[in-house]
Amino acid sequence: MKKLLAVVVLGLLLCNPAFSKEKHDSLKTNVGIKSKDTTIKGWKFRSSNKLKELIKEGKIQYVYRVSNKKNGEPVRHGDTSQRFELRSDCTDKDGSDCAKAAESVIRSEVFLADDFQMKNKSEYWIAWSVYIPEDYVLYHRKTGMGQFHSNQGPMPSLWEFKLFNDDKSSGYQLYNSVTGGTVKSFNACGGSSVVIEKMAGNAKFHWCETKYYKYNLMSLKEFYSYRGKWLDFIVNVKWDQKTIQEGGKGFFKLWINGEQKVNYSGQTMHKARQYGSKYKVAFQYGLYNERAPGSGYTDEDISNPIVVYYDELWRVKSCKKLKLERLGYSCDTLGQGGKTE
Repeated sequence: MKKLLAVVVLGLLLCNPAFSKEKHDSLKTNVGIKSKDTTIKGWKFRSSNKLKELIKEGKIQYVYRVSNKKNGEPVRHGDTSQRFELRSDCTDKDGSDCAKAAESVIRSEVFLADDFQMKNKSEYWIAWSVYIPEDYVLYHRKTGMGQFHSNQGPMPSLWEFKLFNDDKSSGYQLYNSVTGGTVKSFNACGGSSVVIEKMAGNAKFHWCETKYYKYNLMSLKEFYSYRGKWLDFIVNVKWDQKTIQEGGKGFFKLWINGEQKVNYSGQTMHKARQYGSKYKVAFQYGLYNERAPGSGYTDEDISNPIVVYYDELWRVKSCKKLKLERLGYSCDTLGQGGKTE
């Protein structure tokens, strides 16, 4: 693993006692967000165990922190937001992701606490906001910016937001992989790890995607037009492992800045029969980059820091409880339409 940088960014304090007595925000309850803050409502989040170890060892300080309006930092509503930063350092302690060639990644994400995972047949209204700094440039081939993921080791993400920068798939997209896949009991098929033995939870197999729904949400140029601004996401989802033909009633609806982009009906979770009722949906967000350069960029370019802010991550049971008026929207005026496939 490349030697990790040890630079304090914007006053971020190390958790290592040799540098500071202040606990790193990633190690605090609900990743440093207090219950009175509006930044997170309806669920709780945590850092990955691997990232916690790196932070405790003093090898990483800059990946995440709570930001504050009083310091002049971007905040969508209330007093605080969350700042995520990525550099070219690999943040997987065991090197399983970094060992891969084309899929080498670095990540700064927070993960949903187990008690707040979403089960089959449940329905939610979910919202979050992302701030794109004015100097943001996608040097990498791909950046993940939030995903609804399975809670079991070999199962991949269900719905994933990806920003691409290459000739074949440029732009901001939403991927849905729940409708097609196959189980393999040998080396990985594009995710999680190179070999089964390195996967979390003593996994016995890989689940390999064979079919995707892909929604083109906006071009890279349009995404860049939001630099210096907030993007507001609203999702109304009913989780269901069955297809419409099987009697399922699942759906996934997405609005960005009040405009409906996705209006999907059908299976919204993997069947995952191996896990039964233990199989649930988790949400994780932040930055998840491939280390491979994007179109026209070099390895030196991708060493530049990438920063985004998140705020107002809410999960409730009805649109009314989202209190969208605080963000300048209302349930009655949300756009209608969106792509079905």
